[in-house]
Amino acid sequence: MARLCFGIYEIIKVKSKKRGKDSSKDSINKLAWANTMIFDYKEQLRTDGMTLFMSTHVADETQGDDQLLHPLGTVLSSPNTDSCAKLQVRFSDYECQYPVLFPKKDVVREFAESPGTRDVMARLGRDFEKLRATVERDPMYEMHEQDKKNMWALRNHFRREAPELLPRLLSCVEWGDRAEAASVELILVEWPALPLESALELLDYAYADVAVRSFAVKCLEKISDEDLLLYLLQLVQALKHESYLMCDLSVFLLQRAFKNMIIGHYLFWHLRSEMHMPSVSVRFGLMLEAYCRGCQDHINSLMRQITCLDKLKWASQHIRKKKEISKARSALQQHLQEQHCVETLSDFASPLNPSFVCKRIKPERCRVMDSKMRPLMVDFENVDANGSDIRIILKIGDDLRQDMFTLQMLRIMDRLWKSHGYDFRLSPYNCISMENEVGMIEVVEDAETVANIQKQSAIFNAASPISRTTLLQWLKKQTEEEGGKQNEAAFNKAV
Repeated sequence: MARLCFGIYEIIKVKSKKRGKDSSKDSINKLAWANTMIFDYKEQLRTDGMTLFMSTHVADETQGDDQLLHPLGTVLSSPNTDSCAKLQVRFSDYECQYPVLFPKKDVVREFAESPGTRDVMARLGRDFEKLRATVERDPMYEMHEQDKKNMWALRNHFRREAPELLPRLLSCVEWGDRAEAASVELILVEWPALPLESALELLDYAYADVAVRSFAVKCLEKISDEDLLLYLLQLVQALKHESYLMCDLSVFLLQRAFKNMIIGHYLFWHLRSEMHMPSVSVRFGLMLEAYCRGCQDHINSLMRQITCLDKLKWASQHIRKKKEISKARSALQQHLQEQHCVETLSDFASPLNPSFVCKRIKPERCRVMDSKMRPLMVDFENVDANGSDIRIILKIGDDLRQDMFTLQMLRIMDRLWKSHGYDFRLSPYNCISMENEVGMIEVVEDAETVANIQKQSAIFNAASPISRTTLLQWLKKQTEEEGGKQNEAAFNKAV
């Protein structure tokens, strides 16, 4: 369904001197934007008037271009109604006695165009393999317009021979053409289920059609909980591209979260970590409320985690006033030994991994790390007597969503490598963003940083680049067996 995009901007005259002559040119200053769907959530064509509360370009993190309009932005009004621009829009009533409804699926399918004449289809069918090879090139490859037209004409061939190429096929659709848009609805009815990666691609912002996104969610219904956890970060981000609050993707995520509390745990924190963004706060807030209302057994555990996070944030803010690192560490341990901290920081599930439960904090083993943001390294006793202590780094001031994405890519690549018989012994640590620039990182035990390895070199100084030779020597030393013999297999995997 189409959307309307509005923008407010001002034109500023900028004076410049060129070859000794004064001249001026226009500069555009973007002020605010708002989007709305032409059909509402009841699939009725909008009529009469409505008020749009506009978002500022500065406040929105999803726009990375210089366009005046923001078509990829949310279609919801800004929640900051007291401090934002207000746009009054009036639609025509079209002189209709009854509401104008969006065509039902069966009507759209009846209108869908015919596949084409037999002669044309026979000619294109002979070139199918050539066209398929063109399509299977690098995803960044831009197809020629004629190739796009031929591919769309051969859509039934692709349905039978290469259904995984549906995302590329849909990129060939002229969505402004009523017949082609109707044909999409028709072909999705008989299209085979897609593999996980292809289904995820259909949830990108480039595929805004409701039928396409519903088909993608349908393809995801049978994936395992392990796969869902691996790609949950992307699925939460895909919610931002939905046209309506009530959509198949949100229902799918909530249903799976209700069935598996671990999925619900990470869904909760992924949503909560972006509640500071006005463009998604309404959507994500409703999702959080729906989850908490539907899984009340989990509320107490989540509330305990939030309370512990607030207590650690309070301690972090207090010790930041200490300039000397030694005084900051002493102050931290002193605060954590106070009775209210001891009582609060106990018996809660670790936000990094809810399978681990922190029994109590060990103030004497907590410390402030010597870096710019003064992160806290906190140590908890494991409720499992046979388990090791749970050590967590609380980081305030950095956006850990980028770290989460990088670590996720490592997990995905590790799975791909193992599926092809390559085990590089990767052990990505856990990392989670919990609020705006607030998150936790798992402490990696018995590990060395690249910086510490570099320090072992005699030629190391603060300005030294990373030395491959130093790293290579360290890896050789770590893969030596008893007697000094080199374990070639382990060394080759390491490099």
